[in-house]
Amino acid sequence: MTTDVERPISQETVRRALGDFKISIETQQVVLIQQYIKTLLRWNEKLNLTAIRDPLEILYRHFCESMFAVGAIPVDKGRLADIGSGPGFPGIPLKILRPELELCLVESNVKKGTFLAEVVRELQLTKTRVLISRYEELGEELTPLDFVCSRAVGRVRAISGVGGAPAVLKRVR
Repeated sequence: MTTDVERPISQETVRRALGDFKISIETQQVVLIQQYIKTLLRWNEKLNLTAIRDPLEILYRHFCESMFAVGAIPVDKGRLADIGSGPGFPGIPLKILRPELELCLVESNVKKGTFLAEVVRELQLTKTRVLISRYEELGEELTPLDFVCSRAVGRVRAISGVGGAPAVLKRVR
């Protein structure tokens, strides 16, 4: 019996899903998405990183929705911080879509931070750092920033001084 971890999503399926969101990507980016989903499902068996376990739903809910934010605020280059990154959404999909971004994944949970470090290593994401810390405790190691994103952070006020109202993606400067 083949499990979801063993059954990859086809390149055609990835392109079709992203096309539904008017997002076009290169073949290497498709490969990174496939690899990320496989890694997420493998680690999710032990760490419970996401309640979503169906690869197609992961593609739509985590990748397509995260990447769709680029249409709202054009993010081509600059420094992006993903606050409360968890399993890496929306930060890593944005990095896959815009590889020239400098990405800082901020996660206070050590196990999730370890997962993020493994994803960064496996996908060979350049100019990407994982900071295992609470956002409020960070200083110079995070600044200056051009963009801040967050998906499910508990206290929005903690990032309101940087980004303002809750948003998937917020331009800082």
